[in-house]
Amino acid sequence: MLERLVNAATDIFLGALKHTDHGGSFKGVFTLNVDGVPKPVLLVGSAHGSHEDGEVIAVLNPDSEVSEKLRPGVAYNGGSLKEIVAGRCDAMVHVWIDAYKSDPFTVLEKYTARASVGPKFKV
Repeated sequence: MLERLVNAATDIFLGALKHTDHGGSFKGVFTLNVDGVPKPVLLVGSAHGSHEDGEVIAVLNPDSEVSEKLRPGVAYNGGSLKEIVAGRCDAMVHVWIDAYKSDPFTVLEKYTARASVGPKFKV
């Protein structure tokens, strides 16, 4: 599941990167089918088109509280990010992207809940 979440988040990030020239931040949601069940994914990140790098946080099935706390353009470290999502989502990945490299993605942090729950809202 985490690999799929990383792949979806980075695909969307790379699309946003093309339009950010000198830097920009973004926040949005999309639906990801997990074992046949559509679940919301919250994306929060920043991208710098001229440097071809940035970061994205993808949160699978977040509580509304997570969406309120995560802000685009804010640098989250592992401890503070995990504190925000722990027990409030099914999974989370924080990925740094250097689009110009042959291996462009580095997973900075990841989190998975002990038990998955049904979708918390529809997109």
